[in-house]
Amino acid sequence: MRGEAGIGKTRLLDELAGGAGEELGMVVVRCACSPYHRGSALYPLLAGLRRHGVTVPDAGGEPAGPGPARRRRESLAALADALAAEATRAPLLLVVDDLHWADPSTLELIATLLDGPRELALMLALTARSDFRGLPQRTLQRIELGRLDADETLALVEHVGAAGTLTPGVAREIAQHAGGSPLLAAELTRTALATPGDGAPAAATLYGCLMTRLDRDSTAREVAQLAATIGREFDRTLLDAVGTIEPAALDWGLERLVAEDVVVPAGAGRFAFSHSLLQEAARSSQRKRTLRHHNREIARALLTRFPHVAAAEPERIARHFEYAREMPDAVGHWRRAGRDALGRHALREATLHFERAIELNARTPDGHDRRATELELRLLAGRAIAAHAGWQAPAAVAHHARAERLSAGLEPSRERFDGLLHLASYRARDGRTADALALALTLLPVAEAAADDPALLPAAECQLGGLLVACGRHRDSLGHLARAVELCDRGRHGADAERFGHDPAAVALAHRALALACRDDHEGARYAIAAATEVLRDRPDPRSQAVLLCAAATAAHVRGDHDDTRSVAAAALALARAEEIAEQRAQALGLHGWARVRAGEHEDGVDELHRAVADWNATGAPAGGPLLHGLLADALAHTGEPERALATIDEALRGVEGGERWYEPELHRIRAELLLRIGDMAGAQRSAGTAVALARRMRAGAWERRAAAMLAGLGGASPVA
Repeated sequence: MRGEAGIGKTRLLDELAGGAGEELGMVVVRCACSPYHRGSALYPLLAGLRRHGVTVPDAGGEPAGPGPARRRRESLAALADALAAEATRAPLLLVVDDLHWADPSTLELIATLLDGPRELALMLALTARSDFRGLPQRTLQRIELGRLDADETLALVEHVGAAGTLTPGVAREIAQHAGGSPLLAAELTRTALATPGDGAPAAATLYGCLMTRLDRDSTAREVAQLAATIGREFDRTLLDAVGTIEPAALDWGLERLVAEDVVVPAGAGRFAFSHSLLQEAARSSQRKRTLRHHNREIARALLTRFPHVAAAEPERIARHFEYAREMPDAVGHWRRAGRDALGRHALREATLHFERAIELNARTPDGHDRRATELELRLLAGRAIAAHAGWQAPAAVAHHARAERLSAGLEPSRERFDGLLHLASYRARDGRTADALALALTLLPVAEAAADDPALLPAAECQLGGLLVACGRHRDSLGHLARAVELCDRGRHGADAERFGHDPAAVALAHRALALACRDDHEGARYAIAAATEVLRDRPDPRSQAVLLCAAATAAHVRGDHDDTRSVAAAALALARAEEIAEQRAQALGLHGWARVRAGEHEDGVDELHRAVADWNATGAPAGGPLLHGLLADALAHTGEPERALATIDEALRGVEGGERWYEPELHRIRAELLLRIGDMAGAQRSAGTAVALARRMRAGAWERRAAAMLAGLGGASPVA
């Protein structure tokens, strides 16, 4: 049901729920979305199920268990299963009110339920404002509620005023003032009945109705204003904890508000305003100074007296501090809400929180703290957007561009280090590997200057070493990668993985394995992979594990072990799919497809490679493209399509221009093979010679051995190093 505020949506739901429960024996679960939790993932559904007594899963999960994406998916599935289980015991009516305030995850789960099995005894009744368009319409019966006509409005006024002494003339006047709004008609009638005099309307608006009734009792007015500042639903214990109203006066005020139908009981010690518009009218009736004071005291009471609520609902605390104009506190809690959402893979909610924090941070005094905070928030927002929309999404690009400018203006500090580290990763993903390396070289002095934070130096060494590998400077990378592993504190692996997005020790060992494989030291590569596996056994981190498995599969590809490439890539693919890690999923799929082609499964293998390239392009990250395009070109060569393969290898070679050159010798060797297949002997010799020269310059023995063998077969002399 859709319609404007006050049109009667909730009233109709009340009638529906009452009839379903009392007459049909259905189980009714009531959920309500709130403007105070529009960025809290699944809040209305979780709260509604808990009120109904249904055990719901913890959406957070254990940090050492599955990664955020899998935990979120499992949480959504568990909620859907809990509702399905209720529906198998008895037909279930799930009521969700005010969807226009719903968080993205709630809308996602409702859409899943709408597309669920038709045989499930589950009915959904949903309400929203007229302009809401957040759900697919194909499975919904839509009811548009308009205003009442004059006769209907008059009938409603007469019904509400039946127990009073309204004259026909007054009833018609009230109906005319209401303008077809059921809520306003009812409230005007109640106000007229409660006002001494001739019964004529004492107010013309909802706000006027409420204040006319509350002005007769200052205590009830004060309670209503404080309660409205908390939200549509509120708890007596929180009202008492705020401490601005004496307990006896508090109880008296609540009693009067219930008698006036302003609020209704909603459980033991809990109350709710009978309509959100009444709550907003009571809230807006306060002086601005009083409203700010109430918000500040509510936030402080939640933090000190109800820390479990504050920990579970940082968005709620953030909003109260924001409305109190306590901007530094508001920014801090919006940031925490964003981090919590990011940890649950609620990416759209996280983006909303971080961007709100950025907006409020701009209202704090200018200086180092404000710029450092903005830098952190820009990086977090960019990370959240990139995770669901790709690294080239305009909003992600804008956040990173601003972060780069902010980072350049900060003195050496932890904040500047985090900015440089993230920006180096972003440049690398953006295909600017050489630029990323230049930025990473500035990390070491910043990390060394921050001696009080021992996690920075190993993270810097890992980043620098990994970029040196990507640039084909394998020998230079090994010392940095060894130092990263040496400096890592084994007791901090979990915390470092959460902070930097990966475990620096494990990822450094993965980079080392690839560098050693390219240098033809395959035993050393196997040892590095085993050491990284041991690191992650102590403190699992799915993203680091995916990076390691892809590195192991790539190392197997470098040494020409098709079977090992296939088996390890399959494991990497399963993990990356389960954890929704897009880049490693594409890389693993490409390696798996290449191995299938080499095993004679040409059609299926090439199909996997095409899907891998498409999946990689969808991430918006050019980096990594040379490997996948090279694998596809090699596969096309083996399936007898040299012309398509040459076009693909040329695209791969264009991809190395940003500095990602570690695979470049192999690309030229593949190109030489393709030119030979179409009869261009001279071109094949030039490409093979280039491959040998590049491999020697990189000291990449595996590539040199392979390219030199081909060049010798072509009758060419090896170029001078």
